[in-house]
Amino acid sequence: MLADASAGDFTCTHANATFVSFEKFARSPQLYADQCIRTSGLATFRFMVRNAATMPAQKNATIPQSAIGLYWKDEAMRKLDTGPQFVEVVGRVRLCDARDKLEQTAGGSSATTPCRTAAIAIFVSQSRVFPTAMD
Repeated sequence: MLADASAGDFTCTHANATFVSFEKFARSPQLYADQCIRTSGLATFRFMVRNAATMPAQKNATIPQSAIGLYWKDEAMRKLDTGPQFVEVVGRVRLCDARDKLEQTAGGSSATTPCRTAAIAIFVSQSRVFPTAMD
């Protein structure tokens, strides 16, 4: 059931995604539900924020309300667990309330999924990491 409902999660490409600034997306994320977008911000493996000023100081700190949950098609992006990076993401926007219900119905719910701490998530099918001065 979850696999069927999730079939369209990772189908966005740079060519079919609409660019939306992080600020515009964060103001009204529900306007972009189920759409393919391209945006950028400071990302960890589970969420993205606008910039370093809005990033929690500690890894185990509460994730800010303005954070966007991230589900990655590419497991290699787990490297973001070691330190956040500025990233451009291309993906499908999903409302977390609906996602949580879907996961619970399918028996695949987990306390560590990005939707457990965010209201909205992007299912990232493509990404580009911007090198920083420290890389």
